[in-house]
Amino acid sequence: LIQAAVAMHHHRRGKPGPAVTMIERARTKLLAAPATHFGIDVARLLRDLDRCEELFVDPESAEMDYPTIRYE
Repeated sequence: LIQAAVAMHHHRRGKPGPAVTMIERARTKLLAAPATHFGIDVARLLRDLDRCEELFVDPESAEMDYPTIRYE
């Protein structure tokens, strides 16, 4: 989760390269977790991070909505 948050921080500071790197690292760790972990909807967070990565690589593709952590 911290790596996902750091990715958003990098993006807000105008550093898309480090943001994508942090998303990749977060994804690696989150893929090892169950779909819901400690009440966090990990599956949705992964989908949100995938969308963010696409937008970080191609900012013209759509408007940016930062992901939120959802609890079940």
